[in-house]
Amino acid sequence: MCPSRSLVVTGVGSMAEALSMIKKLSDDMKEIKPACKRLCDRVEDVFAVLQSDHSNDQHEQKAAEVITKYHQFLNRYQGKELVHRVVEHSTMMDQLRQLHEEVAALFELLSIKPVGNWGEEWEEDHRLQKEILAATVKTCTVVRSELQDPRTRDEALLLLKFEIEQRGERNDDDVLGLMKSTLSTVLITSKTADKCLPAWFLPLYELEYESKPFARRSIGSIHRGAWGEQTDVAIKFFMIDEEVMNERMQGISERELTSIFSLSHPNTASMLGASHISLPPFIVYKFAANGNLSSFLGRSDNNKRHAWRLLYEAALGLRYIHENNIVHGNLKLSNILIDADGHAMLSDFGLSTLCTYSCLSQSKIESSTPKNLRWRAPECLKRRPTFASDIYSFAMCIIEATIGEPPFAFLPDDDVRDNLRKGEIPDKPDDMPDEIWGMIVSMTNFDPAKRVGLEHILDTLKHYSEKEMHKKSRELLDEYHLAMGDATEQVKTFDTSERMPVTDLVSRIGFACVDEQENLMQRLVEACINDEQRSQLYQSQGVPTLIDLVQTSDSHFMQVCAMLILSWVVNLDSKFSKQEFQTLRGEAGTATSQELAVMNNKLSGANDQENIVASMYCAGIGTLMKGNVLQDPELISHLVAKLRSGNDTVRLWAVVAVGKFAHNDVDRTTIANNGAIAPVLVLLQSGNRSQKLWAAYALAKLCQDNEANSVAVASCGAIPLLLALLHEGDDRQKEFAALALGHLAFANDNSCGMIASVGAIKLLITLLRVGSGRQKQRAGFALGSLMSRSVDNCTAIEVDGGIELLVSLLVNGTDDQKESAAFALGTFVARGDVKSNVAELSEATTYLISLLTSGNNTQKELAALTLGTFSVGAHAEFLAGTLGQATGPLVSLIKNGGKGPQEQAAFAISHFAGMNDTSRIAISREGVIPVLISLLEVGSGSLKEYAALGLGNLALNNTGNCVEIARGGAIPLFISLLANGTEKQKLYAALAVGNLSVCSSANSTAVANVGGISFLMIQLRSGSESLKEAAAFALARLAINETNCSLMMSNGAIPILIKLLQSENDRLKEQAAYALSEFADKSYENCAAIVREGGVALHVELLRIGTDKQREYAAMTLSFICGEDELNEHRVAISRAGAISPLVALLRLESDPLKRWAALGLGSLVIKDDANCAVIQREGAIPVLVSLLRSSLDRHKENAAFALGRLAAYSSDESVISALENAAAPLVMLMQTGTEAQKEEAAFDRARSAHSGLPT
Repeated sequence: MCPSRSLVVTGVGSMAEALSMIKKLSDDMKEIKPACKRLCDRVEDVFAVLQSDHSNDQHEQKAAEVITKYHQFLNRYQGKELVHRVVEHSTMMDQLRQLHEEVAALFELLSIKPVGNWGEEWEEDHRLQKEILAATVKTCTVVRSELQDPRTRDEALLLLKFEIEQRGERNDDDVLGLMKSTLSTVLITSKTADKCLPAWFLPLYELEYESKPFARRSIGSIHRGAWGEQTDVAIKFFMIDEEVMNERMQGISERELTSIFSLSHPNTASMLGASHISLPPFIVYKFAANGNLSSFLGRSDNNKRHAWRLLYEAALGLRYIHENNIVHGNLKLSNILIDADGHAMLSDFGLSTLCTYSCLSQSKIESSTPKNLRWRAPECLKRRPTFASDIYSFAMCIIEATIGEPPFAFLPDDDVRDNLRKGEIPDKPDDMPDEIWGMIVSMTNFDPAKRVGLEHILDTLKHYSEKEMHKKSRELLDEYHLAMGDATEQVKTFDTSERMPVTDLVSRIGFACVDEQENLMQRLVEACINDEQRSQLYQSQGVPTLIDLVQTSDSHFMQVCAMLILSWVVNLDSKFSKQEFQTLRGEAGTATSQELAVMNNKLSGANDQENIVASMYCAGIGTLMKGNVLQDPELISHLVAKLRSGNDTVRLWAVVAVGKFAHNDVDRTTIANNGAIAPVLVLLQSGNRSQKLWAAYALAKLCQDNEANSVAVASCGAIPLLLALLHEGDDRQKEFAALALGHLAFANDNSCGMIASVGAIKLLITLLRVGSGRQKQRAGFALGSLMSRSVDNCTAIEVDGGIELLVSLLVNGTDDQKESAAFALGTFVARGDVKSNVAELSEATTYLISLLTSGNNTQKELAALTLGTFSVGAHAEFLAGTLGQATGPLVSLIKNGGKGPQEQAAFAISHFAGMNDTSRIAISREGVIPVLISLLEVGSGSLKEYAALGLGNLALNNTGNCVEIARGGAIPLFISLLANGTEKQKLYAALAVGNLSVCSSANSTAVANVGGISFLMIQLRSGSESLKEAAAFALARLAINETNCSLMMSNGAIPILIKLLQSENDRLKEQAAYALSEFADKSYENCAAIVREGGVALHVELLRIGTDKQREYAAMTLSFICGEDELNEHRVAISRAGAISPLVALLRLESDPLKRWAALGLGSLVIKDDANCAVIQREGAIPVLVSLLRSSLDRHKENAAFALGRLAAYSSDESVISALENAAAPLVMLMQTGTEAQKEEAAFDRARSAHSGLPT
């Protein structure tokens, strides 16, 4: 027996059994049955090959995985009702297409020759499926038969509304139309009133979850799953029978779920979504990584030490839901969850209706004894739970946490019920403190009205929680002292009220208790914000102490404050490496929701000390964020309020925190929208030394890559203030002022112009020449930013000697200085006078090339990135010789470099390949093409992007490279990127496909055979403007193949391209015009389609006001449209649209291509049209055409002869005949010395001239 016959398909059995099952399931797939059957046939082909002796284990394993996926797909979707088939259509078809692609990969792996083109078959199946589904939707009887009861009708309405309102972007227009039609049919057929979609409604098909529950309850089961970005969720299903799910139950459940969804508290489980009408109903929560409180406490003795804190947090959650008028009604430790950060969250509250109806369903098969009997208050034996009964149940939770088992665990249910009636509670646990027991007694008073309130419970639990924390800290300190060998002398309390030097603070902070540590840390941060005091850190082993605190402290405040100080150590003093800092950043914990809530509370108050500590805490959190968006934006509004109204110290730490939070564009915008810019500028203008310094830093971060903020900051008068700081400030203020001016200039043209106009360039160059190390770095960045937006700034910086200084900084500076100098030189090469600075820039280029082989990884990355930037400069040709020397080292880095250098080398080579033909030849000789093809397949996102761009550029005008790229299997990889890649990957793949296709008809055919045209059409219809542009370019080049041209026509390319001619984007219009010119060149039918779709007027508009390229393509297209004798109606349309005057104007321009195509267009317009001949003569075209006969360019002569010949042939106007007399001599010369084409046109002219009576 062959191995494949015994290979197991998960969940089914042998592969043969799986195939049999798949066939049966395919029969019940409704509209997609043909596509599923076709896939079955292809899977059978795979199975047949696997039965041969040529297969191996890897092939069989891969096939088994694909068949398993197909079986799961069929199981999931077979037998679905109509509404579900409609709403899940896009997801279902995407998965089915993916399966087809995986089977296609198996065909290639097993060398199976396909019978037909599966892609074309798929498109036909998909089209047919949509048609059948649309017809089914219109059949009211089908809808009526499937929606027999109110629940199914309501579910259908909400599912359809969810897809239309919440997920419209993932469905194409056809499918959205189908959904809207289905919705109308449902409403009409069932006579159901329309319903609003609840904000929390979530269909089950949005979720992936494990079939086996990780927990069971009396009312249902809980499963682990995933939903979109929420990779870990818990899904609670309520076991409710369909017959009890009446409209009343659904209405009450909807109101309860809406109430729960609106809640938000650190100590309550957040509901992410739910469905109250699915069968069964379910709720989705964020997954609690540490389980429930009962299991958490039982896991270890160390966990038990957190019991009082966790109970306190649970009580906070209970107070919150009571404040929102919600009774829990089911309190026990299993309903208190512990999140990943070790904090308690109440769950299972506010669900009385779903729980009640679950119990009604369960009562048919189970005992009616409630499962929470041991936690219930006595009065709940007769009536619903109340706030007071929650207090009783919480007392039972405290007993359960203490003894490690449920209350009355040893008693049967009847005895427990008897105890409840008598008002008896469990005995006092031996190790429970008397104070807690007294509180338990008060919480369980038989009279609910006499039970103690939550505030007293919270105060008591908070006290024991703090004692618990102090005890743990003291134990850790004692262990440390014992390890040091002298516990007695080292354990002492320090008086921290006096001001201490940094050295003393560092020496004492490691031995203090938690509260004292945090006090000392606050004072250390306050000291270290000052440069001079911070320098003492380096005399007292301060950096290792701070690192140790980050790695070992249990206090998040200690961790983030230590990281805040270390950020200054790294970025201001360069006393700690960036790489080590980034690693350490990953070891510090993130702020929990509870910690954020505490900070919000402190910042909202009026206590200055609390405001300072909270602002400092925020600054530390900002240091850890690594560009991530702030979890709690409310902190920003509180900080901005403190910027306006706090005392000097509060305002200082608030502005530091604002600067630290402004490390991503979302938070930058939020900060500005909360009104932060004005109070920050007040500090910049009139604050003390530290306030001005950190205000400048905050403005720099607010303006970074944010044009709106940059405009706002500049318009509020920041630039003169920053310039004053740059001129008169201390060293650190000058550094931050330069940084802020750099970000302002980089983000906006107007800001850039304002900065240059007030004299900033000379001040920045002075810093570059004589400033400190950091000032030189910031000045280099600012000068680069100024040059990035203005040629005039490039000139001014060059005149003041800035280029030589930047080259010197690049060669001799630190790594940070090299980076800013490289950035500035890159912007100069892009815009400045490279020719006059070739010597300096060549020196920089040579140095960068040396770094490719001798530098460290950071320097190699920088060198490759900068060389790549140099190669795309407007005048890079002046550096081409020197840049060419980098090719070998760059290719070597792509082949053998580390991740960073490899990525930047790929970036550089991809741009080098676009420089010129010489560079393309040199690069391909280094053997890089197979390496780039490999990266295209298995590289990271950026590497795929650069590989696609590099291969596309290498294919440009180089047949040999095109052949090697195609033979290497790149074309299917490009199409895969077009289908599934990132925006840039799709863009570069489209450009590559275009360059490969124009190289040979075989490549063009290969692109079409793997579905490339379909994916390009998708981008042309619905991609971004850049993708539409690239798709138009690629389609234009694919049109060299007439079969492809017909396929694009049938896919509606011409109407889309004509619509794109109306875009405001010049580059997009240019590529659309290019594509239309290629279509027009191919056939009369294409020309007619362009005329039908209103293309003539748009092309004439381009002749008038378009760019040179747009005019060229427009002239080409119009020439082709009216170029045949029988196309008289097209010539009339073009002349009526006013084309003649702008075509004559093009003849007079300096552009050679425009003259060429204008002459051809005018010649085409006069065929059999005497009126057009007269208009052309009146516009003064004939003397210009005659002058073109003497041009040095062959095409000019040929097209001018063509136009003059047609004028002579088709005009009876005396003025035209007279004007043509001057053409005789040059035409005779052309007949004697011209090319064959010129002689042919000149002969035509002479023959027509003779016929017209002109001198010959």
